[in-house]
Amino acid sequence: MEMDFRQYNPAIGRFTSIDPVVHWSNSTYNGFDNNPVYWADPSGADSASSIMDAFNKSGSGTTTWYNDGNGGLTDEGPTDPKEGESREVKKAVCGVGKDCVITYTEYYHSGGIKGSKAGWYRAGDYIDKITPLAITLAGGNDNIGGSLASLNWIDNLEASDGFWNFLNSYSSSLSDFVQVKKHFMTTGTTYSMGIDSPFLLGVGLLKNIGLGGASVTTTDGFLFKGFTIKTPIDIPVQRFGNLNFGRADFWGLRIGTSQFANRTFGAILPEWNSLTQFTKGVIPKGSQIKFGFIGPQGWKYPGGSLQFIVRSKDVINQSSKIIKR
Repeated sequence: MEMDFRQYNPAIGRFTSIDPVVHWSNSTYNGFDNNPVYWADPSGADSASSIMDAFNKSGSGTTTWYNDGNGGLTDEGPTDPKEGESREVKKAVCGVGKDCVITYTEYYHSGGIKGSKAGWYRAGDYIDKITPLAITLAGGNDNIGGSLASLNWIDNLEASDGFWNFLNSYSSSLSDFVQVKKHFMTTGTTYSMGIDSPFLLGVGLLKNIGLGGASVTTTDGFLFKGFTIKTPIDIPVQRFGNLNFGRADFWGLRIGTSQFANRTFGAILPEWNSLTQFTKGVIPKGSQIKFGFIGPQGWKYPGGSLQFIVRSKDVINQSSKIIKR
């Protein structure tokens, strides 16, 4: 190991060259004056006691000291990450080898929103922590779900670049979502939220701080979350693929058979479905369903249309056909 003044061999705990500063009571090849717990020698020239140095600099009361990364101590502690700051994490999921390691992104949350704890979270969990604040900024409408968060949290917040744009986009989207949900619940139809709506663009909602792609899509395929209701009216729906009459199926709002529309707004990946077996039907009024916006499956398949989880045997007026692509 090359030091500034000489070379050190950690295997034997000794320097391999003579100490330029002679201590007559010790060998010139000794390291740390034979006491590496009490003494440090970052340059290889002369030992220094970080412990004694810290003691001499400490005032009355309690002083916390941290490793300065250079063989010494400092009373300047590490700074907390900023809200929304990201980091890459590697995790072994099997044995040894690069194929057994996955890489994902975590985002820092400083805590304090409706009892949330500070820490690093994956994208979906991070959004859950921010949602109460976004609901408050959107007007605090209970139709979104959750409860109001104190805006005092924003005071003196240290946030990463892009966090405020993300928060503004998210709260605006929730406000749009409330209006679309109210319209759908009363009429059974949806209306466009505009080409710049983050819900229509799907992954665009989180691009400001890098929270994009399938990471914001739930296991049910919804963007953030779905809602369980009894349908107030008949809903025209469609589905590609086989029907499972023993369990619930995924049905989409009827938008036709266009490949572009279904892959883009339905986020149906080619490897999942060839879009050749088409069935349409109607979910009758009073049916128990779970519905929400379809979440993105990458930038190419942003989603944004409505999806329903309902038992296929409860869908009436069904008709099927095979489409040649």
